[in-house]
Amino acid sequence: MTYDEVVKKIKSRQKFGIKPGLERINKFLSLISNPQKNLRFVHVAGTNGKGSVCSMISRLLAVSGYKTGLFISPEVVNFRERIQLNNKMISKKELVDIFNEIEPHLNKLDSKAEYLTEFELVTALAFVHFSKCKCDIVVLETGLGGRLDATNVIEKPLASVITSLSYDHVNILGNTIEKIAKEKAKIIKPEGITILSHQSFKETIKVVEDTAKELKNEFIYADLKNISILDSSIKGSTFSVNSEEYFLSLPGLHQVSNAHTALLAVDALKKYGFFAESSVVKTVLKNMKFPARLEVLKSTPTVILDGAHNFDGMLKLKENINMYLKGKKLIGIMGMLKDKEYEKSISLVLNSFEKIFMVPINNDRSLQLEDIEKLSNNLSSKIIPTSTVDLAVKNSLSILRDSDVLVIFGSLYLASEIRPLLLKI
Repeated sequence: MTYDEVVKKIKSRQKFGIKPGLERINKFLSLISNPQKNLRFVHVAGTNGKGSVCSMISRLLAVSGYKTGLFISPEVVNFRERIQLNNKMISKKELVDIFNEIEPHLNKLDSKAEYLTEFELVTALAFVHFSKCKCDIVVLETGLGGRLDATNVIEKPLASVITSLSYDHVNILGNTIEKIAKEKAKIIKPEGITILSHQSFKETIKVVEDTAKELKNEFIYADLKNISILDSSIKGSTFSVNSEEYFLSLPGLHQVSNAHTALLAVDALKKYGFFAESSVVKTVLKNMKFPARLEVLKSTPTVILDGAHNFDGMLKLKENINMYLKGKKLIGIMGMLKDKEYEKSISLVLNSFEKIFMVPINNDRSLQLEDIEKLSNNLSSKIIPTSTVDLAVKNSLSILRDSDVLVIFGSLYLASEIRPLLLKI
């Protein structure tokens, strides 16, 4: 089987949708000798910032000399981004070999109509790869939620990290911020360390702290009050923590908060023998790159790609627009999934843009053209329904002057689809 055929088989499981629960993945992992039991983890859940925090932690550990696995989703550029060792993607051959090894067990479950979802299968593939590589530590990002997320089959992480929490997937996680926080906090296991990012909702702090204390965890809160912002621009931010000064090349104050969380997590791992020198930390943050996180793809005219995909993400996007792009004429390309608070999200950022070319994206959960046409009729004529991503790129670039800014946002699936197009141009 070729690499492309394997990826096609994996992605074909998107048809099974999102099915929270641990029964299927546990059964499958037991068939392949429970590779996750050979590994030590930093487990990361949250609504926003998970990918950035995971990438920062894994780079800090890998550059410090530890064999570090990283599991994130979805990918932005390449499917293999999801499974990395020392910040290098799993090779095509490794992925094919592991898939061939576990496929007979997959077929066994399929024959009983116990179908693994795409995310469950990729999680299992990652566990096998990291176990074969004998990782010192694995940074593991949840997919959706915490309690019933496929990654929550792990028994006892060294540290549980919870990033910024807000309303998302309310049909699955609950319709109050407390219910959502309780679901995410279920990644916390007894007698570990819990690190919580700065939170907009005080209720989430209480839920996570109470859970951590109940399970006899050391609790660490990454309060922004402990950070001094010395300078910030679209090129990054200089900040200080405990009199130590850092430059983070990822723009946006929310990324400073993510970096603070990552620093606290790595510092907490000293308890288990993991250590990152101050000079290493500064170099990693200075050279940090992460696609689709306020990523400047071009300077004149400015083209920015951002993964903001829910209301909280849009809030942060608007804050960054106001901070870095004030007075600029903004054109947008936007695509969102229909299970997000899309109308509320669009309404929040609408006034910042002269026009937004809104597109369906390559995902079964995407808003379709007819949904976008309704939004344009009901909300604003600034929303231009556009049938394809290619057409949105062509139309937006045709009206973009050198002094203008094109901002692409709404979904990491959109980012994955549009980024290669823009880089070619």
